[in-house]
Amino acid sequence: MQKTFELIDGQGQAHQYRMTAHPASEGCLIAHAMTTEAVGPLVEMVARAIMEQGDIDIAKMTPHLGTLIAALDPRKQRDLLKYTARDGVLLGEKMHFDAAFEANYGEWMHALIRVVLENQFVPLGYISGVFQRTMANPKAVEEMMDSLLKLLPAEMRAQVAEKAAE
Repeated sequence: MQKTFELIDGQGQAHQYRMTAHPASEGCLIAHAMTTEAVGPLVEMVARAIMEQGDIDIAKMTPHLGTLIAALDPRKQRDLLKYTARDGVLLGEKMHFDAAFEANYGEWMHALIRVVLENQFVPLGYISGVFQRTMANPKAVEEMMDSLLKLLPAEMRAQVAEKAAE
């Protein structure tokens, strides 16, 4: 699978991207890392969406992917762009990566988010579908909420309890 998109750098210059999906053998490792190393931010992101919206709206969650990516080991962050070309130059090589993103970290983060979404390393669509099916079963909702609450930081658990008491 290949996708093309355009991003604007910090100077206002447009850059053409061509992203090729990661092979499954590598993609599974990245997805696993994102869901294990970044499980706290992922659970918090999903819980916050449920609390604020009553649903998982993928479009509203997309900006929070930066939090998940930031939780990854920095060496793995560069691996995310291994199969992505910027203006025809593959970013998997260190010198090309460095040249593209030196003092240009906004574009770098935007490119990472696009690659994460396109490769479905964090399967928000799948999570949303599971959530919608779960909401149709009251017992499953209770079990899901209990599981989520156990994973949340104490401060967020208190916010959930406050909101539930309203």
